Amino acid sequence: MNKGINTLIANFKKDLTEKINQGLKEGLPISVVHLVIDNVFIEVNNLLEETLEAEAKKEQESMVEPPVSQPVESSVSQSINQGFAAQ
Repeated sequence: MNKGINTLIANFKKDLTEKINQGLKEGLPISVVHLVIDNVFIEVNNLLEETLEAEAKKEQESMVEPPVSQPVESSVSQSINQGFAAQ
């Protein structure tokens, strides 16, 4: 069964908090935890920008205008036109 987005977000926040608290209990200074979290945010932001740029480029490339279609005469119309031309 798939989890909803709210459940995924809640679980993510819980797991992240647990990891941070574990690091602090093991003796990591809060300043180091802060630097690590800042670096993670920078990496996530860079990944987000790259992803958005790639999606925009892909969308732009897919927006090629379709060729204008020319009306096609049916074989009946062509036969009638050829008949008149022969007269």
